[in-house]
Amino acid sequence: MYRGTNEPMRVRQQRAFSLIDIVVIVGLAGLVGTIVGPRVKRATEFLCYRAVMQDIASTVRLMHARALNGQQRFTMRIDAVAERLQLVVVGGRPPSERESVERTIWLPRGLDITQAPEQLTVRPTGEMLPSVIVVEAPAFQRTFRLLTSPSGAVQLHEEPST
Repeated sequence: MYRGTNEPMRVRQQRAFSLIDIVVIVGLAGLVGTIVGPRVKRATEFLCYRAVMQDIASTVRLMHARALNGQQRFTMRIDAVAERLQLVVVGGRPPSERESVERTIWLPRGLDITQAPEQLTVRPTGEMLPSVIVVEAPAFQRTFRLLTSPSGAVQLHEEPST
């Protein structure tokens, strides 16, 4: 067919993907998935470790504030073998002191408590013994140090393992 100017009408060609194109695209997607997938999983796992350690630090800070506000004694029992930290509220007066477990934090697999006292205690006055809790993530060669001071200050440090 001709237009009014005697030029042939250009027909658009529609190009489809060939089987080879599809195989190459699927192969590249698979290759990217095998390279990126494990790295994303590892990064997610490490972020989980950081979140758990920040949760522990926040819980210890909260113990101090709650002890002052409620005039109660709070204790965090640390079980390195079972890899858990248990927050206990101690109410009442001796000898009839009652304890109630308020929260248990379980460490995920891959975090190991390497140094810690058996318990952290915050008195009703807000006073806390200075202590150090060291938790390691050997797969990432990282060490987390949680430091407490008598004034109730809590610091969390992350550093490379040595």
